[in-house]
Amino acid sequence: MKRFVIPVMLMLGAAAPAFAQPRNGNATLDPDLRAKVMAVSAKFRDQAKPIWQDARATRESLKSELAKAQPDDATLVQLEDRLASDRQQMAALHQQKQAELKKELSPRQYAQLVLSRPRFGHRMHGGGAEGGGEQQ
Repeated sequence: MKRFVIPVMLMLGAAAPAFAQPRNGNATLDPDLRAKVMAVSAKFRDQAKPIWQDARATRESLKSELAKAQPDDATLVQLEDRLASDRQQMAALHQQKQAELKKELSPRQYAQLVLSRPRFGHRMHGGGAEGGGEQQ
């Protein structure tokens, strides 16, 4: 299960609107900043989609292979390697997206964007009212 969490988080980061209003109201994003973030996010979402689809299909294949009475070790290794490759590609896209956002946004805008996102791990582990118990 842990192997699945990181790609899902990366995919959600690419697919979720980065301009969402924070629940605690610490930061708001102006329309210009929203438009820039949406444009960059759309570009990388389009690039991430085939990787995400491959990762999903690979996970299904991995489940199917494990459900067999005698799973083939070579097939399992191949599928695990493919899934690891998808994860690495998603991580690389995430880094590229962050670099492009830093290039497109002023330091002030990027700081506003960072503050508009939920704190890492806070929602994931159900911390407080914002977390809503969304544990994996």
